[in-house]
Amino acid sequence: MTDEECREVYRQLVAMLNDRDLLNNSQMSWVVEEVDDVIRAGEVIHEPIENFARRSSREFITTREYTPQESLILLIDAIESAVVQTAFIEKEVTNFFRREGEEFNISPEVRFVSEEEDSQPTVFTYSLATDRAEQALILQRLLTQLRSEVRG
Repeated sequence: MTDEECREVYRQLVAMLNDRDLLNNSQMSWVVEEVDDVIRAGEVIHEPIENFARRSSREFITTREYTPQESLILLIDAIESAVVQTAFIEKEVTNFFRREGEEFNISPEVRFVSEEEDSQPTVFTYSLATDRAEQALILQRLLTQLRSEVRG
């Protein structure tokens, strides 16, 4: 992919992650913010310095700007980590509680309750987690394909 194509794909992914309607009211803008912080800071590199008078070399630490391809790869990796890997972890956790629920005759779900008044609890069940993990697997394949196109 060219630099311009990478910038455009990056822009489109950012727009998708910031679109709450597209993500069923999920909050994913934090992923964009984290990646933007890393990109702004730049990549840490070690530059050699040669001292000809003493015939020795040393290194100093500096940063360099990420290329558009590297920036896009950072975003792809962050999406995979935040969405795909989280879905797989959710499936494993809910599977554990499903097995425990069967063994001890308890409700096999995980509930998160907000401290805010009139808020509905978020309930994680094995069947919902399995569905999300299957969708995450599809997303992972697409991200892998995109990553390979970026690296050319």
